[in-house]
Amino acid sequence: ATHSGGRAPDRLDWRSQLLPPPVFDVMKDKQTQRWGASLRSLLYGFPGGLAPVRLPLYSIIYVFDPAEVEDLTFAAQLIAQMPLPAKLHLLLLPPASAAEAQWDEEALGSAPAWLQSKDDARRGSEGEALASIAMAAAFDDLLHKKPKRAQRFLTAMAEAALSFTGRLPSSQ
Repeated sequence: ATHSGGRAPDRLDWRSQLLPPPVFDVMKDKQTQRWGASLRSLLYGFPGGLAPVRLPLYSIIYVFDPAEVEDLTFAAQLIAQMPLPAKLHLLLLPPASAAEAQWDEEALGSAPAWLQSKDDARRGSEGEALASIAMAAAFDDLLHKKPKRAQRFLTAMAEAALSFTGRLPSSQ
């Protein structure tokens, strides 16, 4: 998602028009066609959790570097947990773009330790970003054409990445 300046926005909002199309949208998914569209069903008990409601009660936006095996695996797990009453947006952000991103301490407080250590580990050569850029471009292209294919692509990438630890190797 880029704005008119051609770079990623500083902040993401779930209402933003700059977000990519959702990977999963409860309103459009075939598996959820039989779900009721009334919030009244939430008032009644349902075995195993919430009653199935065909309304996006949650907007999930997951921003990650696709070359990070742990992040890629988590994205595949998010997809596997669907259908939920939600919209799921996956934003694949190569490390070059992530390096420009900064934690807003004034609004969010001090950055958590796990985020600082992840940022330190991401700082690598330009060649390491090529795999991320290629995967992000392929995913974005599939997402705009067929979201289900984008889901399968990401799941296949996560399965292939399980043989690596940490980051995927450079594509050079």
